[in-house]
Amino acid sequence: MIKEYYQVIQKEQIARIENSILQRVELNQLNQTTLRMYLNGKVGLAKAEGAYDDLELEKIAFQRVKEGPEYQAEPTSNQQIEIVYNYMIAKGSDFVADMSDFISTLKNLFPAITFSNHIKLVDHIFRLHNNNGVYLSYQDHFLDMNVCFEYSRAGEKKSGCFRFRGRRYEKEVFISYLSNLLQACQSPYLSKPEQLLPIIISTQDRVFFTQLLTILNGERYFPDSSSFSAIKEQLLFHPSFSFYQSHDPEIHFIPFFDAEAVVNPTFRISLVQDGKVITPYTNKEISQKTGLPLTGSSVPVWGGMPTLSLQAFDIQSTHQNLAEVLNGSNGILLQQIHYEDDSIRENLKVRADHVFLTDGSTILGALPPLSVSVPWKNLFSVCFKGVTIEPIIPFSNQFGLVLDSIPYQW
Repeated sequence: MIKEYYQVIQKEQIARIENSILQRVELNQLNQTTLRMYLNGKVGLAKAEGAYDDLELEKIAFQRVKEGPEYQAEPTSNQQIEIVYNYMIAKGSDFVADMSDFISTLKNLFPAITFSNHIKLVDHIFRLHNNNGVYLSYQDHFLDMNVCFEYSRAGEKKSGCFRFRGRRYEKEVFISYLSNLLQACQSPYLSKPEQLLPIIISTQDRVFFTQLLTILNGERYFPDSSSFSAIKEQLLFHPSFSFYQSHDPEIHFIPFFDAEAVVNPTFRISLVQDGKVITPYTNKEISQKTGLPLTGSSVPVWGGMPTLSLQAFDIQSTHQNLAEVLNGSNGILLQQIHYEDDSIRENLKVRADHVFLTDGSTILGALPPLSVSVPWKNLFSVCFKGVTIEPIIPFSNQFGLVLDSIPYQW
Protein backbone atom coordinates (compact mmCIF):
# COMPACT_ATOMS: atom_id res chain seq x y z
CA MET A 1 0.00 0.00 0.00
CA ILE A 2 1.43 3.34 -1.10
CA LYS A 3 0.22 6.49 0.67
CA GLU A 4 0.96 9.65 -1.30
CA TYR A 5 0.28 13.21 -0.13
CA TYR A 6 0.09 16.28 -2.36
CA GLN A 7 -0.01 19.57 -0.46
CA VAL A 8 -0.40 23.18 -1.58
CA ILE A 9 0.18 26.01 0.92
CA GLN A 10 -0.21 29.56 -0.33
CA LYS A 11 -0.28 33.01 1.20
CA GLU A 12 -1.04 36.11 -0.85
CA GLN A 13 -0.78 39.71 0.31
CA ILE A 14 -3.04 41.54 -2.12
CA ALA A 15 -2.67 45.28 -2.57
CA ARG A 16 -5.97 46.54 -3.98
CA ILE A 17 -5.77 49.56 -6.30
CA GLU A 18 -8.79 51.80 -6.86
CA ASN A 19 -8.82 55.19 -8.58
CA SER A 20 -5.01 55.23 -8.79
CA ILE A 21 -4.61 54.77 -5.02
CA LEU A 22 -3.53 51.68 -3.09
CA GLN A 23 -6.65 51.49 -0.96
CA ARG A 24 -6.14 48.41 1.20
CA VAL A 25 -4.20 45.19 1.67
CA GLU A 26 -5.95 41.85 1.97
CA LEU A 27 -4.59 38.47 3.03
CA ASN A 28 -5.59 35.33 1.16
CA GLN A 29 -4.44 31.93 2.45
CA LEU A 30 -4.82 28.41 1.10
CA ASN A 31 -3.82 25.07 2.62
CA GLN A 32 -5.07 22.02 0.73
CA THR A 33 -3.99 18.39 0.98
CA THR A 34 -4.89 15.40 -1.17
CA LEU A 35 -4.15 11.84 -0.09
CA ARG A 36 -3.94 9.15 -2.76
CA MET A 37 -3.82 5.59 -1.41
CA TYR A 38 -2.71 3.02 -4.00
CA LEU A 39 -3.77 -0.59 -3.40
CA ASN A 40 -4.32 -3.50 -5.81
CA GLY A 41 -4.66 -1.32 -8.90
CA LYS A 42 -7.13 1.06 -7.25
CA VAL A 43 -6.83 4.48 -5.63
CA GLY A 44 -8.59 5.70 -2.51
CA LEU A 45 -8.90 9.48 -2.35
CA ALA A 46 -9.29 11.85 0.56
CA LYS A 47 -8.77 15.56 1.01
CA ALA A 48 -8.33 18.08 3.79
CA GLU A 49 -8.26 21.84 4.12
CA GLY A 50 -6.01 23.34 6.75
CA ALA A 51 -4.76 21.16 9.61
CA TYR A 52 -5.68 17.48 9.49
CA ASP A 53 -5.10 14.20 11.26
CA ASP A 54 -3.00 11.74 9.22
CA LEU A 55 -4.70 8.65 10.62
CA GLU A 56 -8.19 10.02 10.04
CA LEU A 57 -7.39 11.00 6.45
CA GLU A 58 -5.83 7.60 5.76
CA LYS A 59 -8.89 5.88 7.22
CA ILE A 60 -11.14 7.79 4.79
CA ALA A 61 -8.91 7.00 1.82
CA PHE A 62 -8.74 3.30 2.73
CA GLN A 63 -12.53 3.09 2.92
CA ARG A 64 -12.71 4.53 -0.61
CA VAL A 65 -10.16 2.26 -2.29
CA LYS A 66 -12.65 -0.40 -3.37
CA GLU A 67 -14.85 2.10 -5.22
CA GLY A 68 -11.96 4.30 -6.31
CA PRO A 69 -10.58 4.82 -9.82
CA GLU A 70 -8.30 2.24 -11.39
CA TYR A 71 -4.61 3.05 -11.59
CA GLN A 72 -2.25 0.51 -13.16
CA ALA A 73 0.89 2.66 -13.24
CA GLU A 74 3.59 2.36 -10.61
CA PRO A 75 3.80 5.20 -8.11
CA THR A 76 7.13 7.01 -8.21
CA SER A 77 9.77 5.84 -5.75
CA ASN A 78 13.12 6.90 -4.27
CA GLN A 79 13.36 10.55 -5.24
CA GLN A 80 14.13 13.45 -2.90
CA ILE A 81 14.55 17.02 -4.18
CA GLU A 82 13.84 20.33 -2.48
CA ILE A 83 14.06 23.75 -4.17
CA VAL A 84 13.55 27.04 -2.35
CA TYR A 85 13.45 30.55 -3.86
CA ASN A 86 13.47 33.32 -1.30
CA TYR A 87 14.86 36.41 -3.00
CA MET A 88 14.44 39.68 -1.12
CA ILE A 89 11.69 41.36 -3.15
CA ALA A 90 9.59 42.98 -0.48
CA LYS A 91 8.38 41.69 2.84
CA GLY A 92 5.71 42.81 5.25
CA SER A 93 5.20 46.56 5.41
CA ASP A 94 7.93 47.14 2.80
CA PHE A 95 5.70 45.53 0.17
CA VAL A 96 2.85 47.90 0.93
CA ALA A 97 5.12 50.96 1.01
CA ASP A 98 6.90 49.98 -2.21
CA MET A 99 3.72 49.32 -4.15
CA SER A 100 1.99 52.44 -2.84
CA ASP A 101 4.98 54.49 -3.97
CA PHE A 102 4.94 52.73 -7.36
CA ILE A 103 1.26 53.54 -8.00
CA SER A 104 1.66 57.11 -6.69
CA THR A 105 4.53 57.70 -9.10
CA LEU A 106 2.48 56.43 -12.03
CA LYS A 107 -0.43 58.64 -10.97
CA ASN A 108 1.81 61.72 -10.80
CA LEU A 109 3.38 61.00 -14.18
CA PHE A 110 0.07 60.20 -15.87
CA PRO A 111 -2.72 62.11 -14.08
CA ALA A 112 -5.14 61.56 -16.99
CA ILE A 113 -4.86 57.76 -16.64
CA THR A 114 -6.74 55.83 -13.96
CA PHE A 115 -5.00 52.79 -12.46
CA SER A 116 -6.80 49.89 -10.78
CA ASN A 117 -6.84 46.17 -9.93
CA HIS A 118 -4.14 44.57 -7.74
CA ILE A 119 -0.55 43.62 -6.98
CA LYS A 120 0.16 40.42 -5.06
CA LEU A 121 3.10 39.26 -3.01
CA VAL A 122 2.89 35.48 -3.23
CA ASP A 123 4.44 32.84 -1.00
CA HIS A 124 3.63 29.26 -1.95
CA ILE A 125 4.80 25.75 -1.21
CA PHE A 126 4.04 22.60 -3.21
CA ARG A 127 4.97 19.25 -1.64
CA LEU A 128 4.54 15.68 -2.80
CA HIS A 129 5.70 12.82 -0.58
CA ASN A 130 4.90 9.14 -0.11
CA ASN A 131 6.00 6.11 1.87
CA ASN A 132 7.85 4.89 -1.22
CA GLY A 133 10.92 7.08 -0.77
CA VAL A 134 9.58 10.26 -2.42
CA TYR A 135 9.90 13.77 -1.01
CA LEU A 136 9.57 16.64 -3.51
CA SER A 137 9.20 20.22 -2.33
CA TYR A 138 9.16 23.58 -4.12
CA GLN A 139 8.87 26.90 -2.29
CA ASP A 140 8.73 30.36 -3.87
CA HIS A 141 8.31 34.06 -3.13
CA PHE A 142 7.43 36.45 -5.98
CA LEU A 143 5.46 39.45 -7.20
CA ASP A 144 2.32 38.99 -9.28
CA MET A 145 1.21 42.30 -10.81
CA ASN A 146 -2.01 42.92 -12.69
CA VAL A 147 -2.28 46.68 -12.97
CA CYS A 148 -5.07 47.91 -15.24
CA PHE A 149 -5.12 51.39 -16.76
CA GLU A 150 -7.94 53.38 -18.32
CA TYR A 151 -7.38 56.34 -20.61
CA SER A 152 -9.08 58.37 -23.34
CA ARG A 153 -8.14 58.52 -26.99
CA ALA A 154 -10.09 60.91 -29.21
CA GLY A 155 -12.86 61.01 -26.63
CA GLU A 156 -13.17 57.21 -26.50
CA LYS A 157 -12.47 55.23 -23.33
CA LYS A 158 -9.69 52.67 -23.70
CA SER A 159 -8.21 50.21 -21.23
CA GLY A 160 -5.25 47.90 -20.90
CA CYS A 161 -3.34 45.85 -18.33
CA PHE A 162 0.26 45.49 -17.28
CA ARG A 163 0.95 41.92 -16.18
CA PHE A 164 4.15 40.82 -14.52
CA ARG A 165 5.26 37.85 -12.50
CA GLY A 166 8.79 37.76 -11.15
CA ARG A 167 11.22 37.73 -8.25
CA ARG A 168 12.88 41.06 -8.95
CA TYR A 169 11.44 44.53 -8.51
CA GLU A 170 13.22 47.74 -9.44
CA LYS A 171 10.94 50.73 -9.44
CA GLU A 172 12.96 52.82 -11.90
CA VAL A 173 13.05 50.03 -14.48
CA PHE A 174 9.31 49.38 -14.26
CA ILE A 175 8.45 53.09 -14.39
CA SER A 176 10.66 53.54 -17.45
CA TYR A 177 9.03 50.60 -19.25
CA LEU A 178 5.49 51.70 -18.40
CA SER A 179 6.18 55.35 -19.23
CA ASN A 180 7.19 54.36 -22.74
CA LEU A 181 4.04 52.22 -23.07
CA LEU A 182 1.60 54.73 -21.55
CA GLN A 183 2.96 57.70 -23.50
CA ALA A 184 2.29 55.73 -26.68
CA CYS A 185 -1.25 54.96 -25.47
CA GLN A 186 -2.01 58.64 -24.88
CA SER A 187 -0.48 59.92 -28.11
CA PRO A 188 -2.24 59.95 -31.51
CA TYR A 189 -1.92 56.80 -33.59
CA LEU A 190 1.08 56.59 -35.86
CA SER A 191 0.54 56.27 -39.59
CA LYS A 192 -0.03 52.68 -40.61
CA PRO A 193 3.12 51.10 -42.07
CA GLU A 194 2.95 50.71 -45.83
CA GLN A 195 4.86 47.43 -45.87
CA LEU A 196 4.09 44.19 -44.03
CA LEU A 197 6.13 44.12 -40.81
CA PRO A 198 6.95 41.22 -38.46
CA ILE A 199 4.62 40.84 -35.51
CA ILE A 200 5.77 40.22 -31.94
CA ILE A 201 3.85 38.43 -29.19
CA SER A 202 4.72 37.22 -25.72
CA THR A 203 5.70 33.56 -25.40
CA GLN A 204 3.26 33.43 -22.47
CA ASP A 205 0.27 34.31 -24.66
CA ARG A 206 -1.38 30.95 -25.34
CA VAL A 207 -3.78 32.24 -28.00
CA PHE A 208 -1.23 31.61 -30.75
CA PHE A 209 -0.44 28.10 -29.47
CA THR A 210 -3.92 26.54 -29.37
CA GLN A 211 -3.57 24.30 -32.41
CA LEU A 212 0.00 23.27 -31.55
CA LEU A 213 -1.10 22.21 -28.06
CA THR A 214 -3.94 20.23 -29.62
CA ILE A 215 -1.55 18.37 -31.93
CA LEU A 216 0.77 17.60 -29.01
CA ASN A 217 -1.94 16.45 -26.59
CA GLY A 218 -1.30 12.78 -25.76
CA GLU A 219 -5.02 12.07 -25.36
CA ARG A 220 -5.30 12.61 -29.12
CA TYR A 221 -3.30 9.38 -29.59
CA PHE A 222 -5.01 7.35 -26.87
CA PRO A 223 -5.58 4.42 -26.79
CA ASP A 224 -4.07 3.85 -30.28
CA SER A 225 -0.86 5.79 -30.88
CA SER A 226 -0.40 4.58 -34.48
CA SER A 227 -1.67 7.91 -35.84
CA PHE A 228 1.28 9.62 -34.16
CA SER A 229 3.66 7.64 -36.37
CA ALA A 230 2.50 9.70 -39.36
CA ILE A 231 3.94 12.90 -37.89
CA LYS A 232 6.77 11.61 -35.69
CA GLU A 233 10.15 12.97 -36.78
CA GLN A 234 8.49 14.83 -39.66
CA LEU A 235 9.75 18.36 -40.35
CA LEU A 236 6.42 20.10 -39.71
CA PHE A 237 7.90 23.34 -38.40
CA HIS A 238 10.77 25.72 -39.03
CA PRO A 239 14.19 24.04 -38.50
CA SER A 240 14.95 26.62 -35.79
CA PHE A 241 11.74 25.92 -33.88
CA SER A 242 12.13 23.81 -30.73
CA PHE A 243 9.26 23.55 -28.24
CA TYR A 244 9.53 22.10 -24.73
CA GLN A 245 7.23 21.17 -21.93
CA SER A 246 8.71 22.99 -18.96
CA HIS A 247 8.49 22.57 -15.21
CA ASP A 248 11.40 24.93 -14.67
CA PRO A 249 10.48 26.88 -11.52
CA GLU A 250 13.15 29.47 -12.29
CA ILE A 251 11.06 30.61 -15.27
CA HIS A 252 7.47 29.59 -14.57
CA PHE A 253 6.90 29.74 -10.77
CA ILE A 254 5.44 26.23 -10.76
CA PRO A 255 6.63 22.95 -9.17
CA PHE A 256 9.54 21.20 -10.88
CA PHE A 257 7.59 17.93 -10.56
CA ASP A 258 4.22 16.93 -11.97
CA ALA A 259 1.31 15.59 -9.91
CA GLU A 260 2.55 12.00 -10.32
CA ALA A 261 6.04 12.88 -8.99
CA VAL A 262 7.70 12.77 -12.41
CA VAL A 263 10.82 14.96 -12.61
CA ASN A 264 12.49 15.52 -15.99
CA PRO A 265 16.22 16.25 -16.34
CA THR A 266 16.71 20.05 -16.47
CA PHE A 267 12.97 20.18 -15.62
CA ARG A 268 11.92 20.17 -19.27
CA ILE A 269 11.47 17.75 -22.14
CA SER A 270 11.46 18.20 -25.93
CA LEU A 271 8.13 17.91 -27.72
CA VAL A 272 9.40 19.50 -30.94
CA GLN A 273 13.12 19.61 -31.71
CA ASP A 274 14.59 21.48 -34.68
CA GLY A 275 11.21 21.53 -36.37
CA LYS A 276 10.51 17.81 -35.91
CA VAL A 277 7.81 16.41 -33.63
CA ILE A 278 9.41 14.18 -30.99
CA THR A 279 6.51 13.20 -28.75
CA PRO A 280 3.16 14.44 -27.49
CA TYR A 281 2.84 15.29 -23.81
CA THR A 282 1.67 12.39 -21.65
CA ASN A 283 0.90 11.24 -18.15
CA LYS A 284 1.64 7.78 -16.74
CA GLU A 285 -1.59 6.18 -17.96
CA ILE A 286 -1.27 7.38 -21.56
CA SER A 287 2.42 6.53 -21.70
CA GLN A 288 1.84 3.04 -20.29
CA LYS A 289 -1.06 2.17 -22.61
CA THR A 290 0.32 3.71 -25.82
CA GLY A 291 4.07 3.18 -25.50
CA LEU A 292 4.66 6.91 -25.97
CA PRO A 293 7.41 8.49 -23.85
CA LEU A 294 6.39 9.68 -20.39
CA THR A 295 6.69 13.47 -20.27
CA GLY A 296 5.29 14.05 -16.78
CA SER A 297 2.31 16.22 -17.76
CA SER A 298 -0.21 15.66 -14.99
CA VAL A 299 -1.60 18.47 -12.86
CA PRO A 300 -3.17 18.06 -9.40
CA VAL A 301 -6.86 18.08 -8.58
CA TRP A 302 -7.69 18.70 -4.95
CA GLY A 303 -9.28 15.50 -3.64
CA GLY A 304 -9.16 13.86 -7.08
CA MET A 305 -6.88 12.11 -9.53
CA PRO A 306 -4.39 14.19 -11.52
CA THR A 307 -5.40 15.24 -15.03
CA LEU A 308 -3.40 15.68 -18.23
CA SER A 309 -2.33 19.22 -19.04
CA LEU A 310 0.65 21.10 -20.44
CA GLN A 311 1.08 23.52 -17.57
CA ALA A 312 3.91 25.56 -19.08
CA PHE A 313 6.21 25.53 -22.09
CA ASP A 314 9.43 27.05 -23.39
CA ILE A 315 10.54 27.86 -26.93
CA GLN A 316 14.24 27.69 -27.71
CA SER A 317 15.60 31.20 -28.15
CA THR A 318 17.50 32.11 -31.29
CA HIS A 319 20.16 33.71 -29.05
CA GLN A 320 19.39 37.29 -30.11
CA ASN A 321 17.72 40.29 -28.56
CA LEU A 322 14.57 41.70 -30.14
CA ALA A 323 16.38 44.24 -32.34
CA GLU A 324 18.65 41.48 -33.64
CA VAL A 325 15.76 39.13 -34.39
CA LEU A 326 14.05 41.96 -36.30
CA ASN A 327 17.32 42.40 -38.21
CA GLY A 328 17.05 46.13 -38.83
CA SER A 329 13.30 46.15 -39.42
CA ASN A 330 10.63 47.63 -37.21
CA GLY A 331 8.09 45.25 -35.72
CA ILE A 332 4.49 45.36 -34.53
CA LEU A 333 4.00 44.36 -30.88
CA LEU A 334 0.59 42.85 -30.13
CA GLN A 335 -1.05 42.97 -26.69
CA GLN A 336 -4.56 42.36 -25.38
CA ILE A 337 -5.03 39.54 -27.91
CA HIS A 338 -8.31 37.65 -28.13
CA TYR A 339 -9.99 35.27 -30.54
CA GLU A 340 -12.22 36.62 -33.26
CA ASP A 341 -13.12 33.05 -34.13
CA ASP A 342 -12.36 30.60 -31.31
CA SER A 343 -13.32 27.46 -33.22
CA ILE A 344 -10.25 25.45 -34.20
CA ARG A 345 -10.28 25.46 -37.97
CA GLU A 346 -7.59 25.86 -40.58
CA ASN A 347 -6.82 29.48 -39.67
CA LEU A 348 -5.98 31.33 -36.50
CA LYS A 349 -8.17 34.45 -36.32
CA VAL A 350 -7.41 36.93 -33.55
CA ARG A 351 -7.63 40.62 -32.78
CA ALA A 352 -5.16 42.74 -30.82
CA ASP A 353 -6.61 45.75 -29.01
CA HIS A 354 -3.22 47.25 -28.13
CA VAL A 355 -0.73 47.51 -30.98
CA PHE A 356 2.65 49.22 -30.87
CA LEU A 357 5.38 49.96 -33.38
CA THR A 358 8.86 49.09 -32.05
CA ASP A 359 12.41 49.07 -33.35
CA GLY A 360 13.28 46.32 -30.88
CA SER A 361 14.74 48.71 -28.33
CA THR A 362 11.87 51.07 -27.60
CA ILE A 363 8.20 51.58 -28.38
CA LEU A 364 7.94 54.19 -31.12
CA GLY A 365 4.21 54.74 -30.77
CA ALA A 366 0.78 53.16 -30.93
CA LEU A 367 -1.04 51.83 -33.98
CA PRO A 368 -4.76 51.13 -34.40
CA PRO A 369 -6.14 47.74 -33.30
CA LEU A 370 -5.66 45.04 -35.91
CA SER A 371 -6.84 41.56 -36.84
CA VAL A 372 -4.67 38.60 -37.81
CA SER A 373 -5.65 35.62 -39.90
CA VAL A 374 -3.03 32.99 -40.67
CA PRO A 375 -3.10 29.25 -41.47
CA TRP A 376 -2.14 27.24 -38.40
CA LYS A 377 0.28 25.16 -40.47
CA ASN A 378 2.28 28.29 -41.36
CA LEU A 379 2.51 29.79 -37.90
CA PHE A 380 5.66 28.03 -36.65
CA SER A 381 6.99 26.99 -40.04
CA VAL A 382 7.30 29.59 -42.81
CA CYS A 383 6.24 32.47 -40.51
CA PHE A 384 8.61 31.67 -37.64
CA LYS A 385 11.43 34.20 -37.37
CA GLY A 386 12.82 33.75 -33.87
CA VAL A 387 12.50 34.05 -30.09
CA THR A 388 14.38 36.62 -28.05
CA ILE A 389 16.98 35.64 -25.48
CA GLU A 390 15.87 38.54 -23.26
CA PRO A 391 12.36 39.13 -21.88
CA ILE A 392 10.27 41.83 -23.56
CA ILE A 393 8.99 42.91 -20.14
CA PRO A 394 11.84 43.55 -17.66
CA PHE A 395 12.66 40.72 -15.23
CA SER A 396 9.72 38.63 -16.46
CA ASN A 397 9.27 35.23 -18.13
CA GLN A 398 7.73 36.86 -21.21
CA PHE A 399 10.05 36.51 -24.17
CA GLY A 400 9.37 37.87 -27.64
CA LEU A 401 8.11 35.49 -30.32
CA VAL A 402 8.65 37.11 -33.74
CA LEU A 403 6.55 35.96 -36.69
CA ASP A 404 7.06 37.14 -40.26
CA SER A 405 4.90 37.30 -43.39
CA ILE A 406 1.65 37.22 -41.42
CA PRO A 407 -1.18 39.22 -43.02
CA TYR A 408 -3.09 41.61 -40.80
CA GLN A 409 -5.97 44.01 -41.29
CA TRP A 410 -6.51 47.35 -39.56
